[in-house]
Amino acid sequence: MTRHTSGLRERIQQAIKAPVEDAEKLLNELKDADSETRLTILISGWSRGLASALEELAIAVEELQQAGPRTRAEPSPPTVAAEAVSEQAGAEEQAPYPDLEEAGDERLHDEARRSREQTAELQKETEKARRELEG
Repeated sequence: MTRHTSGLRERIQQAIKAPVEDAEKLLNELKDADSETRLTILISGWSRGLASALEELAIAVEELQQAGPRTRAEPSPPTVAAEAVSEQAGAEEQAPYPDLEEAGDERLHDEARRSREQTAELQKETEKARRELEG
C-alpha cells in the first residue's frame, strides 16, 4: 500500500467521521426529539459524511489524472474507491454501490454532485426540524 492510498483513506475516514459526530452531538442535545426528527438528523450526518467522502475521492481521481502515466503502477482510482468503501462498510459483504467501482470519471463526478445536492437538501430539512424543536 502506498502513502498516497493511506493518506486518502485517512482523508475519507475523517470526511465521514466529522459530520457523523456532529449529528451525534446534536442527537445527544435533543433528547426529547421524536424518532422521525432523530432519524432525520442521523441520516443527514451520514449523508454529509458520505458526500464529503465522495468529494475526497473525486479530488483524488483528479490528482491521479493530472499526475499522468508515471502513476499507472499504483492502484487505479476505482480500486482505491472500492477499498475505501469496503473499509467503511465493515461487515457488509459488498460495497453499497458496486456499479461505481467501474464507473468513469464523469459518472463519479455526477454522483458526487448529486450527493452534495441531496446533502444540502437534508441539511435544510434538519435545520427546519431543529427550528421547530427550538421554537
